[in-house]
Amino acid sequence: MFHNKTVFLIIIGILIGIIFLDLYMQPIISAQTNGEKFTDRLHDYFYKTKLKLKPSDYVEWFSDPMHQFVQEEKYHDMRYKVLYKPKEYVICMEERTNDLSSTCMKNKLLAMQGFEYFDLQISLLDSSKNIWNHQSKDSLEYDKQLNYFSFDMEKDIYLVSKQDTFSCQMFHFERSNGLTPYYQFLMGFAISSSQAQTGMELIIRMHSWQKGYLHFTFDKSIFVKKPELWTVN
Repeated sequence: MFHNKTVFLIIIGILIGIIFLDLYMQPIISAQTNGEKFTDRLHDYFYKTKLKLKPSDYVEWFSDPMHQFVQEEKYHDMRYKVLYKPKEYVICMEERTNDLSSTCMKNKLLAMQGFEYFDLQISLLDSSKNIWNHQSKDSLEYDKQLNYFSFDMEKDIYLVSKQDTFSCQMFHFERSNGLTPYYQFLMGFAISSSQAQTGMELIIRMHSWQKGYLHFTFDKSIFVKKPELWTVN
């Protein structure tokens, strides 16, 4: 009797699944016959319902390279890692609480309007070496390199979106006096969120070590998957 009941439940589950597919796949299939791309419609369906995450999970989600908001390039013996930080991410990191109120979020978002933010971290591929005296033969050369990071590096970084090019308007080099195994930079660009979500490319011109360019592309497709932030009413 138990066996018959199990078979019955399996059959019911299969029937429900068939009905579900018929209801939700039919618009996608009909869209294809109307000239729309099947993959585009399928993509829209699966990402129509956004994730809603509490602040700590929201930060963790964006920090996961799988979601492509963190990108990394290796250039000679260096590793360059860029993190795109939505305004909500920045606010979560500032407030550091899961009880973030919607009023606080709205006020802070309003104050941050018109800018998009990035982190840049530079480290050595060989973690046994000290990046702070990397390729610095003496204290004069070391000071020259830090001076470049503090005052001139921002001129070698820009953001491209559609046909527009944006210079780095906010730039901060975090001097840890050799206490971290990397260089850390905070960057801001005067670009609207709506344009940013059409796709961006962050370009860095090498200057201090090797010549060349690094490109970090944030395709518009990754913004479709971006979760929403849960706040306290």
